[in-house]
Amino acid sequence: MYEDPIVDEVRKTRERLAEKFSFDVRAIFEDLRRRQANLGKRLVKRERKGAAYQAAVSEPDSAAPYGGARPTAPDSRRTSRIGEDH
Repeated sequence: MYEDPIVDEVRKTRERLAEKFSFDVRAIFEDLRRRQANLGKRLVKRERKGAAYQAAVSEPDSAAPYGGARPTAPDSRRTSRIGEDH
């Protein structure tokens, strides 16, 4: 079986933290939250996918035909199937 060095490093870190905090998950997370608070603005805050997607589709695309009108969602273009009524 292939051994991934990154996975091995993550597992070693997990074991080291577990031993350091006597395998107490609550203590591990309290330490994590304390360290995150100390980092302040160095952490990355990402936008929710929905907001980013809506912002991208709401801007007109000048290269698109008909003035850049685009659908707001991938499934907004409904196609008929044989025998299906609208």
